[in-house]
Order: sequence, then structure tokens, then C-alpha cells
Amino acid sequence: MHILIIPSERYVTTDKPLGAIFQYHQAHALKRAGVKVGVIAPTPCSLRYVKQQKGRCFQGIEQYMDQGIPVYRCQCPNWTTGKTPFLYQLYWNSIGRHLYERYISEYGSPDIVHAHNALYAGAFAAHYVRPKGIPVVLTEHSSIYVQRKLTRWQWKQARHAFEQSAARIVVTPNLGDRLETLFGRAVIPWYAIPNILDNLFESSPLPSPRKHSTEFIFLNVAMLQPIKNHEGLLRAFSRAFKGQTRVLLRIGGDGPLMKRLQNLAFELGIAKQVRFLGRLSRQQVLEEMQNCDAFVLPSLYETFGVVLIEAASCGKPLIASQGSGPDSIINEHNGLLVPPGDEQALAQAMITIYQHASEYDPVTIRQDCLVRYGEKAVVNKLQSVYQQVLQDGLRRAGYGQI
Repeated sequence: MHILIIPSERYVTTDKPLGAIFQYHQAHALKRAGVKVGVIAPTPCSLRYVKQQKGRCFQGIEQYMDQGIPVYRCQCPNWTTGKTPFLYQLYWNSIGRHLYERYISEYGSPDIVHAHNALYAGAFAAHYVRPKGIPVVLTEHSSIYVQRKLTRWQWKQARHAFEQSAARIVVTPNLGDRLETLFGRAVIPWYAIPNILDNLFESSPLPSPRKHSTEFIFLNVAMLQPIKNHEGLLRAFSRAFKGQTRVLLRIGGDGPLMKRLQNLAFELGIAKQVRFLGRLSRQQVLEEMQNCDAFVLPSLYETFGVVLIEAASCGKPLIASQGSGPDSIINEHNGLLVPPGDEQALAQAMITIYQHASEYDPVTIRQDCLVRYGEKAVVNKLQSVYQQVLQDGLRRAGYGQI
């Protein structure tokens, strides 16, 4: 089986080291399962990055082998603006066509193109790949359908992408329900297949139990932006633990709210209990999760919440907001859900976890995580969808079963 993956984001580049990281994990997991995999990544680099590099952005297409996976990546500047999504899609499609033709000239046509997000990879696949007779599988991850309204043009492009896909995947049932409300039969039926747990976390052994005689550490890892609700987290932590110097909060991640959040911690009188860690590497995230006592993600909305499964793989109890992606991750054995934006409920959940952390079994939490989100489990689900798509194609062509 030959799968070509097309992400809608920058693909693990210097300017976006975590860009399309879920697609990166998927590509490598499929490769380890014996699937022939390739990646084309048409997304251009931003003009801001070009300016930072003093115009040294590589002009053209970068091709390299990533542990046996051929990758074709655009290193051209993006000359359009965020206010012209129509022009951006046209530019994206032009780059995508060039990368696709380069790829198939060297590695042959794929059996299936797996596009990630209707905007922009799915729209490209619907307009260019599907008419060539190659079936398209579309996975939707984006929170754009919740965070802001789509323009009429974006809505039409996304709907067409869903309609032209041979199979539609969402990372959580909650996202599937929301898309069904927006697009109706265009997304029906859909499959719920989660993001794959990073092999770095799956292959790392369960850390030894921490001794709570010195301190209790809550950890949060997320971009510092409004939807992640760090202000609510700081206020809840202050309400629950202000002055309790043995209880600490460590926050990993960078973003536009860093200074504001640091000032808020000072104003709340918890600056000595809160540590802002800045941007972390994958290894640093793992180490922080192994060394914390509980993980908290109070986002107002999450399409999935991959940091939750990473923390669960380390055996840590979880706290997150209900009503979105974490609903399908957190259960009675691994943590607590609270109403989004409810600081009092969040504070109480943190107190409960602090007082009853020893009642959460790390082995059970990790095993449950691996059964649901481990590489083997997710790859098996993906391959099942791929096989069904190929069988359906042969059946329509009159060849019966594979």
C-alpha cells in the first residue's frame, strides 16, 4: 500500500519545528508498519520569517529523505496575506501541483492521498488529486470551525473537500458532531481516529513514583494564547494554593501572552509558585511530564488535546475542560473534567487531585492510554479505513473484493 500524506501546515521546519507534528508521527508510524509513505508539504513560509532571515528563505522546493520517507517541502515565501484566503488557496494549489507531479515522477502514483484539514490540503486534493482517480482520505483537526466563522468561500471549499473524500476522519467524536452540524451530509459518515501518541512517549518507561514530602507539581504545556485559558488557570491556582509554597505550577510554552501572564502571576501573589518554562523541545516536554504530579489543560476548546495523552502515557492524573476533545480522553480512572472557563470548578478539581493523587494508579492510566492512543492501535484503525477505501474503489470498478 502506498500512502501520500499532505499536511496543511508547515512540516517540521526551522521556522515551525512543531508544524504538522501529528502528521509527522503518523507518517513514521505507518512506515514502521510496513506501509510505503511519502509526504508533500506545499505550505510556504511566512514573510515574517523571510524578514527574520533577512531574505535568506530558500527559493524553491526542498526534497529530502526522512528515515526512508521521501519529503517534498515548499521553501518559498508566502506573498499573499491572511485577508485573502482565496488567493492563498490558489497559490497553495499551484505549489501543491508542482510538488505532487515531482513526487509521482520519482515514486509513482499513490494508492491513496491522505490530506489533513479541509483547508487547505483537502481543498487541493479535491480539485486536483481526486479528478485523477486517486481516492482521498481527509482527516480534520482544525479548530477554525469553533474559533471563528468561515467566510462563504471557505465554507464552500471545505464542503467540497468533504464531499470529494472517499473517507472522512475526525480526531474526536466532538469535532465530528460539530462538523455534521455545519456541513450536514457532506461529512457523513465520518470515522473518529485520534492522533497517534508520539513514539518518544510510548517507548519511554513509566517514571518512578514521586515522593510528595517536598512539593507537588501541576504542569501545563500549551501555546500562550487566549483559547488555552492560562489566565483562568493562574486565577484558579491562586484561589486554591496561594501561599502554599509546596504546591507549584509549571507552564511550558511560548506565545504572545507571556508577559501578560507573568504580570498576572505577580499581581495574584503566586509568582514564587509559578514557573514559566518557555518553548520546550519534545524531550523537555517528556521530562517535565515525568517529573510532575498532575497535568492540567483548561483550554476553552480543544479539537483533541495531544498533551493529555502524552501526560497519561507518563501515568499522570489529568484535569481538562469538558465539551470538546478532552471529553473522549479523560475518564473516571485518569482524571477530572470541569466546565470551560469556570475558575472555581477548576480550583476545586486541582484541590481534589492534590488531595487524592495517590488514588490514581499510574500503571492503569498508562495502559489505558496505550490501548487507545498507542501506535499499533491507531495504525490499525487507519489501515482499516485505507483497506475499506480501496475495496470500495475496486467494487465500483467491478473487480469485487481485494
